[in-house]
Amino acid sequence: MSGLFFKAAAIAAVVAVLRFFLKGVLTPLGVPVVVGSFLVSITIVLIVTLVLIFVREGRKANGRFLVAAAWFSAFAVWYQLLVIAGILLTEWTKADTYFTGPWEMAHKMYPTARAHAMGHAGGIIIMIIMGVVLGAIIYALAKRGRAPATPPATA
Repeated sequence: MSGLFFKAAAIAAVVAVLRFFLKGVLTPLGVPVVVGSFLVSITIVLIVTLVLIFVREGRKANGRFLVAAAWFSAFAVWYQLLVIAGILLTEWTKADTYFTGPWEMAHKMYPTARAHAMGHAGGIIIMIIMGVVLGAIIYALAKRGRAPATPPATA
């Protein structure tokens, strides 16, 4: 499972960097900023990783739900750290961000980038709970078709 985690973490980091530098790159083609945001979104990486983690652990003969939940939780923390770092980096560089565009309502809730970043920090627990609940469903579906667990060898 650690191989999947580290690959997904690297992909999320690359997508986060692309998102920072590619904001508005599709605007001249008439693609709205909101659509561009979702095309270069680490949320997509988070969702795909959630499914992969719980399916892989669910299909293992000796797979455990708590193992999948722990790996997902670690990935959710990494995801939020990337988001928080991106928010603070855009504030520091004075870059134009999605925060100033289609998500204007977020600006009303969080008047500063630091407040916005802290909102994401506070949301980590909620994200983990939601992911684990969704993961439980995915895990249960994946577990239905797996081979029975191998009993430990006796000497």
